[in-house]
Amino acid sequence: MTDINENLENEKSTIPPVPQIPPLKGIGGWLLLFIIGTFVSSVINFITVAQTGSTSFLSGGNLLVSNQYVASLLGLLALVTGIMLIAVRNIYSVWAARGYMIMYLIGSIIVAITGLEAPSGYYVINEEGEIIRGIFSAIVLNSIWQTYFFKSKRVQATYPKIAEVQVDTSLEIGKTLSSLFNKQKIGINYYVGIGLFLTLVVSWFLYAIYDAIWYGEAILLPSASFFFAYRIPMAILYSVLLIFLLHFLRNDWLIAVAMGFGTVILSLLIRLIFSGTSFGNITFSQVFSPIILIFNFKWSCILLLSMSLAVLTFGFKWWAFILWIPIGNIADGLIGEILNILQYSGHNFSFSFLPINIIQGAVEGTIFYFSIYLFLKQKGISVNKAG
Repeated sequence: MTDINENLENEKSTIPPVPQIPPLKGIGGWLLLFIIGTFVSSVINFITVAQTGSTSFLSGGNLLVSNQYVASLLGLLALVTGIMLIAVRNIYSVWAARGYMIMYLIGSIIVAITGLEAPSGYYVINEEGEIIRGIFSAIVLNSIWQTYFFKSKRVQATYPKIAEVQVDTSLEIGKTLSSLFNKQKIGINYYVGIGLFLTLVVSWFLYAIYDAIWYGEAILLPSASFFFAYRIPMAILYSVLLIFLLHFLRNDWLIAVAMGFGTVILSLLIRLIFSGTSFGNITFSQVFSPIILIFNFKWSCILLLSMSLAVLTFGFKWWAFILWIPIGNIADGLIGEILNILQYSGHNFSFSFLPINIIQGAVEGTIFYFSIYLFLKQKGISVNKAG
């Protein structure tokens, strides 16, 4: 009897365990559908902006009507969201997707207030009905996708929270800028991207104030439509570009050069989209000067080189950033003056750029340093200088 019981126990112990089904992870299923939708939405919005000139971009009388400023902003946000969901595998991508959906709803409300716009020579049939359908679809899509990003197991596995992927609470900084970002998953790169966004926005206002003081004129700020439909999206794209480069590249000089070329490409694409578009007293010329691309390359490349030299010479110190970034701005201004002399006959060399470039550089250095410092402090990460 005892032998029988022992045999039964042995048989029970040899029963293989039920295999655990791993959670869905990676881009697929409904998540893939959402990402495809962001790129399709981006293309549609860009086409909408492109056809707001004197003729329709589309043939056969088929029109896409909206508010061109809302369409341009949503097109850029959709593009950034799709790229982030593919390339950035943590909770920040989920926040970007949720934010994009909220902006989509807000954009629909703005269109309801301002009305739909059609290309010159066309008109909107049943405008009120089109607006109501737009708001209704925005509400429905927000309800579906916001719920999905909150509840989906695939989303939670693919985009974990920063605290869940943090390995330790120490960060060793060497003699290179990229050594600040050798632990991609703690999220420090996003704070640097926010720093770039803030420096761009602050710099635009600084230049407006400086020009008014220098020339003794009233302060001329850009129109709200130009600021929110063009400059803010550009700042977002430049910041996202910097975040990606800090994620994937591990050489300071390569990061700087890649940032320069990336800025050129983004500037060219956006200017082509807005070619012939007017924002108040600002109109984008359909004749695009190649020298603008050179100016875009040099400022972004020199900015990253300045940050690299700050860490290389003095380490992660606030005064290193405040010293080197103004020096970089002065070099940027000198190159700009030389290019203007070569490009425009009769242009005289002027040092009028010196005060604003120094002030702007000091402000930029402060913002960049504290964007990193505040992140480290918030996360409780200790900074160790490499030997």
